[in-house]
Amino acid sequence: MAHSPICCVSQPQHVSRSCVPDVHRRPHATTICALSSRREALSIALAAVSLLPAQLAAAAVAEESSACGGIGLPEQLLVEAAQYDSFADTYDDLNDSAVAEVFGLPALRKDLLARASGDVLEVGVGTGINLALYRFGGQGVNALTAVDLSAGMLDVARRRATSLQLCGSGTTPRVTFQRADATQLPYADASFDVCVDTFSLCVLADAAPAALAELARVLRPGGRALLLEHTRSDFPPLAGYQDMTATAVAATSKGCVWNQDVLAMLPAAGLRLIKATPALGGTLRAIEAARA
Repeated sequence: MAHSPICCVSQPQHVSRSCVPDVHRRPHATTICALSSRREALSIALAAVSLLPAQLAAAAVAEESSACGGIGLPEQLLVEAAQYDSFADTYDDLNDSAVAEVFGLPALRKDLLARASGDVLEVGVGTGINLALYRFGGQGVNALTAVDLSAGMLDVARRRATSLQLCGSGTTPRVTFQRADATQLPYADASFDVCVDTFSLCVLADAAPAALAELARVLRPGGRALLLEHTRSDFPPLAGYQDMTATAVAATSKGCVWNQDVLAMLPAAGLRLIKATPALGGTLRAIEAARA
């Protein structure tokens, strides 16, 4: 994809005669003019450099906007998407690493996704870490629709799906990918049997209730939401520590708000809790909820 120019300085269409060296002038006049021109050039260069960070951000947003496929994302979401694009290729170094294994995250994902069946929607699919854990066919998943805000993340997820032979050419793909905002899903009411989200609500922060409401909206009657999320612990000392460190954690972990009360959000979103399984002292929960 072609990038927008980082810096573009308009070139003058007319040069004043007073600043054109003239062999008939006294030498010092030509020197003064040349120094003046150099000062102007230096000023322009310094101004361009001072604007470079903003222009780089604008270029990233412009690139995201051109890749967004007409879904009409607000500028702030485009900025966030561009940030995720920038570390899409290294995102799994943490989320699918030995550290994640030590904390038991793969086992939590596997147990949660074993309950998915029928037509499934996964929001915040990211790099597709969950793809290998779905059971396709039979009593399992018929079709999986996977969405994310970041085009870069979706590219990695598509490559992973291809390596898992979930998107083979000449066959009906078991997984389809779409770029979408989790708080404004581009699907009709009652479109899916199961909706899945793993570790996305924390980075949605204040928008998390809206995302949950969208999951409830697109669920069919009797449909279920399967969530694996950071949550505020029920153990007061640990909950206090989460509250005390929430700002620092968000600043160093891609905006993750790790002390959200996800269970309290469910009723207002139109979801009814079926089961919640705490892990790591209640700072994580695997949640199964039904459309209310």
